[in-house]
Amino acid sequence: MVANCSSNEDVSETMYKETLKTKDLATKPKLSQDQVENKVNRICDAFLAVLEKSQYKDAHLQNIITAHVSKTPPALETGLAMIGRLQGESYTFAFSAVLTYHSI
Repeated sequence: MVANCSSNEDVSETMYKETLKTKDLATKPKLSQDQVENKVNRICDAFLAVLEKSQYKDAHLQNIITAHVSKTPPALETGLAMIGRLQGESYTFAFSAVLTYHSI
């Protein structure tokens, strides 16, 4: 999942600056400090807004838990609560979710 590998930085200025032309650097809008500091959480929240819809939820439980625990700071309680609810519903889902959660 993309959010798992993301960091709060403007990668257009840190990793890919050399790919921009000089004129593009001059006209590129600067991200605010808040936009940069909350990038990972915004990405995770965008994933969650879609994946927590009923038509996707069962197929993407691991991604949903990963999005919660990838936030800054991690929403560990939310991820663990999901795993706890899954244990009551289905051992297979819970076991799969725990394996994913444990590897993060």
